Amino acid sequence: MTIKASTQQGVQSMFISPVNEQTMAAYYQQRLQQTHSVIERMALVALFELLFTQTPPEPEQPKSSTP
Repeated sequence: MTIKASTQQGVQSMFISPVNEQTMAAYYQQRLQQTHSVIERMALVALFELLFTQTPPEPEQPKSSTP
């Protein structure tokens, strides 16, 4: 199986099955370990951060009552 075919298969299986964060994390971690491309590594790290990093909610700003 080629890299392109395995990537397509991995992406397709992610959209067919319900979202499973552990499976997705394992997939992206495996891709990160297998790639030799700096650009692809940077993209995978950025995607990993977007998908799996939770940011704390922003505190609500008090509404000013000035007209």
